[in-house]
Amino acid sequence: MNHKVYELLHDQQSRVMIRLCLLIAVFYIAWAFAQYQTVYLQGKGMSSSYIGTLNAISSMLAIFATTLWGIIADRINSIKKTFIIVSVGSGVLYGLIAFLPADFRYAALMFMIYCPLANFMKSPMYIQMDNFTIRTCAAHRINYGVVRSIGSLTFSLSSVLLSAWVIPRFGVPSTFVLFFVLVLITIGITLRIPDPVVEKRNGQKPKLDPKVLFRNYFYVTFLIYAFIVYIAFGAEFSFFSYYLADKGIKITNLGLVLALRAIMEMPMLLIMQKLRHKFPLKWLILTASCLIGLECLGLGIIAKDMTSIIPFMILFGLGNGVNIGTIANYLYKLAPTEMRATAHSVYGACTALSGVIGNFCGGFVLRAVGASRFYLVLAGIIFSAAVFFFLTIFFGRNRQNPADVKD
Repeated sequence: MNHKVYELLHDQQSRVMIRLCLLIAVFYIAWAFAQYQTVYLQGKGMSSSYIGTLNAISSMLAIFATTLWGIIADRINSIKKTFIIVSVGSGVLYGLIAFLPADFRYAALMFMIYCPLANFMKSPMYIQMDNFTIRTCAAHRINYGVVRSIGSLTFSLSSVLLSAWVIPRFGVPSTFVLFFVLVLITIGITLRIPDPVVEKRNGQKPKLDPKVLFRNYFYVTFLIYAFIVYIAFGAEFSFFSYYLADKGIKITNLGLVLALRAIMEMPMLLIMQKLRHKFPLKWLILTASCLIGLECLGLGIIAKDMTSIIPFMILFGLGNGVNIGTIANYLYKLAPTEMRATAHSVYGACTALSGVIGNFCGGFVLRAVGASRFYLVLAGIIFSAAVFFFLTIFFGRNRQNPADVKD
């Protein structure tokens, strides 16, 4: 009897893992198609300061959106339902951008209003997906790093496909339509995966008290670190197409750059479980920020063409792979079980606020100092954040950090 139960559980775990891997694969294909809003607007003649302002407004709305959907997920005890809702809204609103008239008199004002509204649903989608994935992995004892590495693989392959075939043949507007189609497929797969709900205690719904999070020294200091570092992280990507243009590199190469970054995430994600066994998450997070800081430093000082950019894209990919494999787990361990969606969403709101600053100021800074010096500024911000995080670890060395418990 016990043997049959074990086989049943094993089969259930296998089924969930296969469906989750498929979900991750399709989601990150879709996400690769969602990276071309800046390129699209740039092609319509919008300036870096205009796009920076637009992205800043989008980030301001994302602050509210990510927190709202996180709280809703905890209130209704269903990360799956909230992910499906934001996915429907994101697919429809973002997909319609391609059909907006871009040549009439008030097009700039129209995009300034509509794009942030579309991103109101799109911004929390990634956070909800990440939260759903890690909680499903925890519930079914699945290796998160292996599952997430599939996303990096499909993202990189999709980025190559976009650069080599989709955009040259069908144009940038096609990415919005295909994103909508892929989101529908993502929702269909999600419906086939069990919802990782929090079990009730003594038949009662778990009590939600956000104050618990903000009494946690390590959670609060991590939020401050994330706020600082994501000013640079957000701007690093938002204005990368302008960096390529400044170096005389064709914009169609953006997909190849994104593919290289994503493929270099995979080695770190595949060995992440071993790394988490050996090193505390806080040191891995610190390492990640240093690697991405070195990438920005290299872009500012050394890179001159596509060939010389490649080594620094590798650094970014390795650093981002560590970030992906550690941050969600760090938040997961710091937060009480019933507050994990909220903790993750508050973090998302915090990084969205960073995006407001990074995007709004970044457009003006880029225009003032040029692309290379702009990335030196970003490197300075990242290394400053890393120093701050190191100091919080040092001054908190006598406190018990729940995330220090190795997997």
